[in-house]
Amino acid sequence: MGRNDTAKYVTLRFEFRDKRRLYTNDPSKDDKSDNPVITISASPGLGKSSFLVNYPESWAYKNYCKGLPAIVSTLTFNKGMAFNKDVLGLRIIYGALRSMRVISETLPFEEFLKEVDSTSASEKSKYKSLTAEDAVNILRKVFDPASSTSETSRRPMLILVDEISKAKDDKKVASQLGAVLDAFGDVNVVVSSLSPGYVADVVGNRPVDFVILNPMLDANLGSEECLEWANTLITSVQQSDPAIKIDSFKENVLKNAHQLFSGHPRSLERMVDIIKSGDIDSVVIDNLSQTQETATSLLHLLVDNMYEAVQRDIVTLDEFEEYVLKTPPLFQKKFRKRQHSYFREDKTEYVTCIPAISFLKNLESKSFWRKPGDYEHCD
Repeated sequence: MGRNDTAKYVTLRFEFRDKRRLYTNDPSKDDKSDNPVITISASPGLGKSSFLVNYPESWAYKNYCKGLPAIVSTLTFNKGMAFNKDVLGLRIIYGALRSMRVISETLPFEEFLKEVDSTSASEKSKYKSLTAEDAVNILRKVFDPASSTSETSRRPMLILVDEISKAKDDKKVASQLGAVLDAFGDVNVVVSSLSPGYVADVVGNRPVDFVILNPMLDANLGSEECLEWANTLITSVQQSDPAIKIDSFKENVLKNAHQLFSGHPRSLERMVDIIKSGDIDSVVIDNLSQTQETATSLLHLLVDNMYEAVQRDIVTLDEFEEYVLKTPPLFQKKFRKRQHSYFREDKTEYVTCIPAISFLKNLESKSFWRKPGDYEHCD
């Protein structure tokens, strides 16, 4: 899944919670301090939703379950499950039925709700008023009917909530999820959000365990596509004129263009789309064919033509975001309250990854980055 370290850390938070609850000698103790909300935070497009979907299949979580098959519910408040009401209980049940393969993953949430609407008025009202705790009890009866009252012998349950900020009443949703954590020691909840500051606000005085999703630099996403593209263009130039000797620095810039996106998954997907479209092939081939053009000029060309891949998710760096890049997270904390540009859209977005291409574009706009011709090569 490419996020093994993150999966291990999330699972470690589950284990810490288990130990805290056991330490009280009352696993069902209703104490917020023993039941923090685990939150996956990251910039847009960094893979929060994908992580939540794949986490239940991770080795770390399966090992945590000790051989017991987990009851998993994956849900969202985003466009995939958009609705004019939160109906959290129904969302949890729907998410579980899909995750457990009881209903098709392609069945839209809207169609599921139509089935609910087809029942009698009293039943419909009852279903739509189901709380998160109600949903957990229903799922326990459906998927673990023979379980005892002991939490240690029951199937573990996992509720994964994506884009909680899109809920109509986010504080009520957060309150219900917190109530589940307080009531059931064998139910874990993980939410995702663009901003850790937002989650801290919405859960009130309940502790929050933040897991910051890092860029996937080690995964070399897009490297194969980039190398194949580079070799194709280089071969095209050499076949058109065998006398042309392409500078090795330029070859390295082209073959490693994926590194401009700093392991940002969605931007790399868009980079691959740009490569496959062939839209910039001619300008790159022209640059490779001109022996007087340097590796620096090629780098400028790639930045100018591939920057659109990050524009929809990553803002051009402002002065404070440049500071964030250069400052360890520990020292950033003191700025969160008095420097609101740290978050965007009323504290619902958090800058955790700014691809190098955005940084270079920003330096170029401020004339910090020397233009082609200022020096011969870059490595």
